[in-house]
Amino acid sequence: MDKPLTGKTAIVTGASSGIGYATAITLARAGAAVVTNARRKDRLEKLVGEITAQGNINEIMVRPTGQSFP
Repeated sequence: MDKPLTGKTAIVTGASSGIGYATAITLARAGAAVVTNARRKDRLEKLVGEITAQGNINEIMVRPTGQSFP
């Protein structure tokens, strides 16, 4: 079965809980590479673990808010 979002990238802000969390999971299941952003790094890591455990890992980037990156 083809995943409709294969080859697409989705950015989800507020991904550590609620609708952002659910959206990130849904997009990953649909084949998207997911970039997540939220204030709580521990919850973002939990999200990545859940997506990975379901076998829906495509590509996930975790970016906690409030950090600068080179």
